[in-house]
Amino acid sequence: MHVKKRYDEISEIAEIEIHDINTKDIYKPSPKILDIHQPKHRKLLKAIPSDIHILLPIREGNDFIVIRLGWTTLQKTNLDSNDIEGRMYSDVLPFHYNLLKDYCKKAVTTKKPIKLRLYYYRNNRIQSIVHTTILEDNGKLYIVEDYSSEKEKNKPRIKEDKDSKKLELIEYFSQTGSYYKYKNKYTWTSGIYNIINRTPEIDDQYYNIVFNLVVDEDQHKVEKLLNNLDPESSHIEEIIKIKTKTGNIKYLDSHVYVKFDENNEIISKTGFFKDISHELTEKNRSMDYLINGFIKNSKLALLIEPFSSKYSFSEGFYEILELDKQHDYKNNWKLIIENIEEKDIVQKINAYGMEK
Repeated sequence: MHVKKRYDEISEIAEIEIHDINTKDIYKPSPKILDIHQPKHRKLLKAIPSDIHILLPIREGNDFIVIRLGWTTLQKTNLDSNDIEGRMYSDVLPFHYNLLKDYCKKAVTTKKPIKLRLYYYRNNRIQSIVHTTILEDNGKLYIVEDYSSEKEKNKPRIKEDKDSKKLELIEYFSQTGSYYKYKNKYTWTSGIYNIINRTPEIDDQYYNIVFNLVVDEDQHKVEKLLNNLDPESSHIEEIIKIKTKTGNIKYLDSHVYVKFDENNEIISKTGFFKDISHELTEKNRSMDYLINGFIKNSKLALLIEPFSSKYSFSEGFYEILELDKQHDYKNNWKLIIENIEEKDIVQKINAYGMEK
């Protein structure tokens, strides 16, 4: 069992991967330290599809007493609420305490809701995706876990109608695709997967799977497309370059539209993408020819990653400078300019930001 934590900049949400969790490690028998009065509306809480855990903060939010554990979690772990309630959170549920303690304390101290996304893996395959909100209210801490994504994953697929098949065929031949984002979830058309050269995955509804592939030099365009929309300019267009997981560079004509309510709050976002790589082929041939010539020629040197802030060198670089090809110069420009005697040239190179 191991855990990975990261922060998704695009969705602005913390994410935690939990791999191969062992349910035997979740619960530890612990003494009861507080008699719990059952919370109001207990039957109603049990009927809600989301799990709602209720904790009582102690020690300035560094630990908690369990008042209630959600029904879904009890079922999944085969636990009885009488063995959980009234115990120290860190003692009775040490795995969940260590997983969430920093977020729980932050919710207690800041009084602001904390949103997380938990991914449970088994043998490197996602078993469930749980949206989690942690919030403090009237001296108690609430952890709300939404398992709806797990239910959607297990829901039988509905047979596609004729109109959807026509749309898929049109997108396939036109190399276009689109998405619709509502309540922080994405719906992608089949054309998108044709463009990015892969099949749908379980967590695609939580990511902008196109913008995640944009090369470094076009990241500023992503910022513009995602953040520069307002009621006066509810449509932005940009041509962006993406690098697919198979290593292909593609040019996409991208359009993003936003709908606002009467309070100028965003209701939804819609994106349209068209693969225009073939239209730029003629323009790129001379550059491709030049790059290939440098790579294959031992007497010419070249930075090989033109579409990324990371770079490596062609074999000619090592031949010209008489360096060992095993020497790691990759992504270390400072080692390169140390070999240049003309200081004015070094200054010109640095002026272009290559020292980064």
